[in-house]
Amino acid sequence: MICLTHIPKTGGTTFRHILINNYSWRHIDFPESKKKIIEPDNFPFDSIILKQIKSLSGHWLRYSDDMELLFPNIKFIVFLREPISRIISLFFHIQKYENPNIIFREWVANNYASPILSNLQTRFIAGDCNIDNAKSILDNGYFFTGITELFDKSLLILKKILGNNIEVRYETKRSSKRSRNEILEDRKNSEALEKLYQYNELDYQLYDYVKQSMFTKYQREYGHTTENDIDEFKKLNKMFTFNKAKVQIFRIAKYMFYENMFHLRS
Repeated sequence: MICLTHIPKTGGTTFRHILINNYSWRHIDFPESKKKIIEPDNFPFDSIILKQIKSLSGHWLRYSDDMELLFPNIKFIVFLREPISRIISLFFHIQKYENPNIIFREWVANNYASPILSNLQTRFIAGDCNIDNAKSILDNGYFFTGITELFDKSLLILKKILGNNIEVRYETKRSSKRSRNEILEDRKNSEALEKLYQYNELDYQLYDYVKQSMFTKYQREYGHTTENDIDEFKKLNKMFTFNKAKVQIFRIAKYMFYENMFHLRS
């Protein structure tokens, strides 16, 4: 069973869709609104359906010994992103869907020390700001840690690790005209950015550790993925569409059965 710990704005939504496209009704997605860590008691132990589940995803799904005891074959997966890029992406998301008048530097000034803008990725993994604990959990608890900036390469490596038993192609979205440079190159944002670098020091350490140590190990053990491999993968993605029937069956199962059976409602 694959279990995605979905850190906001790291590519988790795309990977969630990949899981649904592979497993349809055998995928369970835990909503963000749940607002608490998913524990084994969220799952009915005597459920016949539970034995058929192939993947889980959600912001509140984290590695734990208890989850491993419940699902002996569980494989925890997470993606990490360059911290400032993740925060800028989150800002654009809030500006688009929640508050179109929000200004980056003011948003940061009001929230820079809050968990959503301060070492969030370390907190997601370790449960606190213990960087050594976060590294240990990724090393010993997580089956695979991908890099958002190397998303396609991450998927191709993961496919190899899983024995080519998963379809990792995905529908590509029309890219936004907005970019991180719009924020980074505005001198008015320099103080806000400096605060974010300061308050995300641990996330940078964790990101660099994964990129330089863990990711290098993946490539060494499972073969180097070339630029030609990635270019070919991108071409295939341009023509790829998710299986609409599988997606529809997933939605029916989620709303008719799983919301009550697996306590998905907040």
